[in-house]
Amino acid sequence: MSRAGTWLKMLGVGVVICVGGPVLVEKLRPTDEELFKRYNPDLQKRSLEEGDRRSREFDEYVGRLKEWSKSDKSSASLFFD
Repeated sequence: MSRAGTWLKMLGVGVVICVGGPVLVEKLRPTDEELFKRYNPDLQKRSLEEGDRRSREFDEYVGRLKEWSKSDKSSASLFFD
């Protein structure tokens, strides 16, 4: 096989891997709704009850991270003071 043919075959395989892999993962991965439906009823109820609290905690955490990123201290001194 000529060098050009080898390069074209290699390029084709690379495109299939780089494009086909993520497409396959997206097709196989269940959505959040599908995962939620697989929960047993007790877990579904608890997840719905704790969802608001967890989202507030996450928002507070992100706010603290933003504050820390604006600080003039080095990041190591934030954790070791």
